Amino acid sequence: GGLSTAIRLKLSGQFDRVRILEKNDRLGGRVKTLKLESCTSSSTYRFDTGPSLLLFPEEYMRTFEELGCELPEMKPVGNVGYRCFFNRRGPRRPGQDTLDLLLEDDEMAAQLESVEEGAGEAYSRMIRAARTALEVGNGAFIDRNFATLAEFVNPLR
Repeated sequence: GGLSTAIRLKLSGQFDRVRILEKNDRLGGRVKTLKLESCTSSSTYRFDTGPSLLLFPEEYMRTFEELGCELPEMKPVGNVGYRCFFNRRGPRRPGQDTLDLLLEDDEMAAQLESVEEGAGEAYSRMIRAARTALEVGNGAFIDRNFATLAEFVNPLR
């Protein structure tokens, strides 16, 4: 992110000062909460738009290490058992009012297939495409420094 990049630039010794410019009305990049009012009830829905970096704990651990800082003690994180509830119109069918988000790809695909024919294979294709995108993105952007403007403009070289 911007703050860790600024710190790295300063620590590199190549700059006396580093200025951070924020385009939003508050600091923090993508760390924020979006609240939306329901148009059909008096409910308010909250969405955390948190940074995608939190999906890469090894990246922020490496950042602390590179900056010579001790990583703050963190609470252990476990897997969350998500269950989605559906409010269906029409006759209810047992077992189709909820959907569990499972960690094992094969189990998730089988569950989706039981709800809709072809959904399991579609899910498996989506997971394969997402893994490919992650591998390409890591190599082209996350794990790479751009020393020149040309490298930045053509990251896949």
